[in-house]
Amino acid sequence: MELINVVFRQGHEHKFAYDFETLRFLLDRYGFSEVVHQEYGTSLMTELCLDQVHRASESIYVDAKK
Repeated sequence: MELINVVFRQGHEHKFAYDFETLRFLLDRYGFSEVVHQEYGTSLMTELCLDQVHRASESIYVDAKK
């Protein structure tokens, strides 16, 4: 993921691209529990599902509780 981020940041246009494994590691590390990888457009809080359909392949949905 770090190598992908070197390209993704494009001179600091973006902060960081996460895959589920990297995001789960960080959420676990900072005390979140029940980390769940959801399908596109699915969340325990549906009002947060704001993506556009053409972004489905580059989106990640993760629910976690602290």
